[in-house]
Amino acid sequence: MTDPRGAQAVDRAKALDHPQVEVLDEADPRVAAWLASLTPAQRAEHEARVAAGAGEDLPARIARQATARVVAALGLESADESPPDDLIAALPPYRGLAFAGLRQPVAVGDRLLTGPRLLTRLPALALASGPSGRRGHTPPPLLLAAYSTGGRDAAAVASRPDEEPVVLPSGVTLRVYQRRELADLDIVLAADLTDPDEFVRHPGALWQRVERLLSSPYAALPDDAQPQHYLEGGLS
Repeated sequence: MTDPRGAQAVDRAKALDHPQVEVLDEADPRVAAWLASLTPAQRAEHEARVAAGAGEDLPARIARQATARVVAALGLESADESPPDDLIAALPPYRGLAFAGLRQPVAVGDRLLTGPRLLTRLPALALASGPSGRRGHTPPPLLLAAYSTGGRDAAAVASRPDEEPVVLPSGVTLRVYQRRELADLDIVLAADLTDPDEFVRHPGALWQRVERLLSSPYAALPDDAQPQHYLEGGLS
């Protein structure tokens, strides 16, 4: 069952995909019908999500949801706690491309909210991160291809290592450098600011690597993947 805005209604994992949860107008017949279709437990979950987001501005919600995705990917017990910085720091360094879906348009020069944030080495996983429906997942509006120099390879401790997750630690910021259409996709190429000069020296080579990855075995989607964890929200 979906809510009137097209969002999945009750799956806790999919709830990470919707930081802009708001109080719905119960006078709207569509809203009333959707709420009536929920079980008591589902209704309580929905109301808890609304209450959790009350009083937060949008950037704060997106940052909180980004942290929750990292917590879930690392298999920690509670999605309400922050992933320990020392745990992330102990992970192997990752230098290379990683991907996420983006909900909103971005421009060259924009900065994405700082970490912790979750990316994947698999572009197909990011491309499947949009809302799901009867015909499967809808691709997000943009594919973020981020060149990481300060990220961490989280596969060894991840709850789903086949997703090849990459975590950007707290304090790491992404900047959008270029944007173009490639393989019928709208792609933004960004780099974290840990070592931006390395990106500036090789943007053409990075675009070639993105193109190769989109047509390589990495294009396969792992079984039991959670693509909604790789859909990013807004910008700072």
